[in-house]
Amino acid sequence: MTKYKVATVLAGVLLTTLAHSEQPLSKRPYMSGQSIAIIGAGVSGLSTARALLEQGVDARLITVIESNPQAGGKVDSVQVDGRPYELGAMMIIPHRYAPIEALAKKYNLSTRPVKIKGMDLDITTGKIAAKPSLLESAEAIEEFKRYYLQYKKHFSHLNDPKGFSEIPAALQKSWPDFVRDEGYQEMDKAFASILSASGFLRPEDPPQAAQVARMLSPDGLFRIQTDGIQIFNGRGYQQLWLMEAADLAKSDVTFLYNSTVSSIQRNEQTTSVLIKGGAPLSFDHVMYTGNLEYLPELLDQASPEEVALYKQVTHYDYRSYIMHIKNLPVTDSAVINFVPTMFTVDAGRPILAIKPYADTDVYVVYAYGTPSMSDDTILANIKSDIAKFPGASVGSVESKKAWTYFPHVSIKANMQTFFNSAMNEEGRGGVWFTGEATSYTATIEVYEAAQGMTQLFLQNKL
Repeated sequence: MTKYKVATVLAGVLLTTLAHSEQPLSKRPYMSGQSIAIIGAGVSGLSTARALLEQGVDARLITVIESNPQAGGKVDSVQVDGRPYELGAMMIIPHRYAPIEALAKKYNLSTRPVKIKGMDLDITTGKIAAKPSLLESAEAIEEFKRYYLQYKKHFSHLNDPKGFSEIPAALQKSWPDFVRDEGYQEMDKAFASILSASGFLRPEDPPQAAQVARMLSPDGLFRIQTDGIQIFNGRGYQQLWLMEAADLAKSDVTFLYNSTVSSIQRNEQTTSVLIKGGAPLSFDHVMYTGNLEYLPELLDQASPEEVALYKQVTHYDYRSYIMHIKNLPVTDSAVINFVPTMFTVDAGRPILAIKPYADTDVYVVYAYGTPSMSDDTILANIKSDIAKFPGASVGSVESKKAWTYFPHVSIKANMQTFFNSAMNEEGRGGVWFTGEATSYTATIEVYEAAQGMTQLFLQNKL
């Protein structure tokens, strides 16, 4: 059934005329019965659609627009020797995935935790490296506390904090009291945000940020240690989101796959989405869930303020490879940090590897790349670095993926009320953002951000 209006030529001319007006667009409040487009069918987009349904929005008013032939976004499960491996997003322990685990139960999908030993391999020496202690830097502890409390302020709709007025007193607490009073689960969320707010050690940020992001030590008083992954049996993590998309479609949500958005045209009454090779589609509201830094490229006549704000968000071009590696000093399943590249973000060098199964030599290896860097160059670097470990060598590559990861702003931008400024732009001309702008991109955080932002949208509190 049709759930959108095809814009006429006359309407298109009117939209273009209004778009070129120098008057700033006003925020468009949500009213019951209005049509909503969601751009992106990844975890953010699907979670936004689910949140709309749960809040009583008629499914026939919701359209999800996705450029790929199927849903899932950054989730990409691959079978090797009958086992699922994750080239993209996965469920990393100790993040609390209760809502997603409930979703898996709904679809009768089984999971099993794989306990993984964390270790650092030094590619300069070819040896296992010692991890730094959390307690080695008082500055790191204070930076963690300060950022965590700032994080709570800006995500109050998710975390229900005690209030910004209590931050000065909280900063005076001793570290053990701070951890005890704030609680592990909220601190765990904050750690994910710290990694991204520090740009995963962006060189222009303070040295303390690098110390904070290195708090992976099992020796620390507060252990933030990735100690496992949750493996989905069968077809892997992607199966969950494919089934969620199918269930939403069964509920009468419209999905437009293979539909690449070329432009979003805004005016005071409606918002049009232009699909490459198709006619404009008109909606009352558009909810964008992609990378926030790309939004100005889609907005017609984006204001200088919008461009300057959204361009503060950057990401890394990420490459992941499922490959065979022989004779690394790893006997069990393991999460491996390659140092120093893990902390210096060297493009084209291996930074992280996951060995999910102890009885195999198959690893998922991650590296930062650049858009112009070829797989051959990156694979040559990985082989060279792995060869520094006595007897170790890289075998065949089973699968590979290029994707964007770690959306983040600098600590300076964060402390200069980036989030407040971004929230202030929500809804202008009917365009909303319900993705995760600055996150470690753990899917539970993406899910919770979409749920929280959608609720605020429907309550006209953004």
